[in-house]
Amino acid sequence: MSGIKLITLISLALLSFAAVAGGRTNAAIPSKIDLVQAGTAGFMIFGDFGNVGSCTVSDQVFVKASHPQYSQIYSTVLAAFMSGKKVSGYAHLCEPVAWYSTPSITYNVLTEAGSISVEH
Repeated sequence: MSGIKLITLISLALLSFAAVAGGRTNAAIPSKIDLVQAGTAGFMIFGDFGNVGSCTVSDQVFVKASHPQYSQIYSTVLAAFMSGKKVSGYAHLCEPVAWYSTPSITYNVLTEAGSISVEH
């Protein structure tokens, strides 16, 4: 295999991995919550969260249904939405969410190591 082909293959492999972000979002009152079943199941939280991971889309945080604390996080975010309280999340990744866009568009994603906080 020539050097150019090897470099091309390595570059394509690296581009296929999700971008690693990592950081706490701005605290914001959730303005909308979408439950998503098709593509990547989970829920999207909309609000003035900023873009901690420098993803292609800001002000949205996605929580996958596979998260071990999915139900607790959903309940917490829903309670904050209903009571007008601010939440912030610790998001680790920028990943595409199939329901919303193409693979080139990424969103802040809460991983198993992430957290949600509620404040006044």
